[in-house]
Amino acid sequence: MRFPNTEAKIIAPAQKIIVGMRDNPNFPNPPTSPDQLQASLDKLLNSRDAQVTAVL
Repeated sequence: MRFPNTEAKIIAPAQKIIVGMRDNPNFPNPPTSPDQLQASLDKLLNSRDAQVTAVL
């Protein structure tokens, strides 16, 4: 399996991972919580949006 190398192909799986980890008994104590992952993803998306806005 190759790691995705485009923004869209990275964001979509990240969102699926976050949803899949929430309240999942198979991940009782993950090293990074779904909330932490969501916060990181939100930061990425906000940064991307700020860059796009700055260019326009």
